[in-house]
Amino acid sequence: MTLGKIVRWSVTTAAAVYMGYANAPRINNMMREAKYASADAEPGFVEKDHAFGLKVAYQRNGKGNLETYLVSFNQRLPIQMRTSGIVVGDGPYLWKNLTKEEREYGCTNGEVTGTEKKKEAQKRGMLERIFEVLTAKEE
Repeated sequence: MTLGKIVRWSVTTAAAVYMGYANAPRINNMMREAKYASADAEPGFVEKDHAFGLKVAYQRNGKGNLETYLVSFNQRLPIQMRTSGIVVGDGPYLWKNLTKEEREYGCTNGEVTGTEKKKEAQKRGMLERIFEVLTAKEE
């Protein structure tokens, strides 16, 4: 093999590998779209077009610690760890996006016993605790 052929094959191979890596996100999106082409989004879940555009972003804060965010087309939501697991979004964002039924159920902790006054007190107390937990900043 001559030096010209070696150089040509090396350049061709490098270009093919680069094009494969450079287009990997587009190829992955096309494969996802093909895989789920006939599937509709479940009611209450993110639409397909939006779901395939979600990304996770990482950043160092002012203290040098890692912060993780879910990035969609128009939002950047913090991904935080709480006592019961992962939470996406801050407290006000989550509260704003709960349905009336979810708010009522969460504020009463799913309990339906007791007098109306007791229920109201439980709702207020639980609501305050939920808001405190959701808006608490990690130290």
